[in-house]
Amino acid sequence: MALDRENRSLAYVTGRMIAIAEHYAGNKFGPGTISAMFTHPAHGMDVWRRYIDKDDEYYQELEGIPLPVTIANEVDKGQAWVGYYHQKAAYGLCNDQERKRIGQRIADLRKQKGLTQQHLAERTGIQRNHISRIEAGKYSVGFDTLQGIAEALGGRIDIVV
Repeated sequence: MALDRENRSLAYVTGRMIAIAEHYAGNKFGPGTISAMFTHPAHGMDVWRRYIDKDDEYYQELEGIPLPVTIANEVDKGQAWVGYYHQKAAYGLCNDQERKRIGQRIADLRKQKGLTQQHLAERTGIQRNHISRIEAGKYSVGFDTLQGIAEALGGRIDIVV
């Protein structure tokens, strides 16, 4: 599912704002944890908001929406996580075409090594059905997962800008 830019539920927006804050704070300080922000999002946002690029298109569309002090019930926590992951995906490095290209490259390398998807799953600790989805370009992978796959295939990741 994609980012719902029209969803203004406070829980969903809170999740998005946490992802936005984490995106900019992570660029400045490296990856961090957001777990404390989900119990007290306003506190976490006050701390990290100063690092957000105020010209960010996502931030601008949410600016001025008051965030709750806490996300108390499980339904709201779920909506906040959905908003968070949708926003993280919007910042993702891969679009559909890139996911398919990367997935095809992984499949080609796996086949060149004479490995089945099950063999690659065993080498990486990733479930076989996830390997299948990655190769089909239907599953976005994080850097750690991609690095694990590359190592299992005897390759490396090169980032070209």
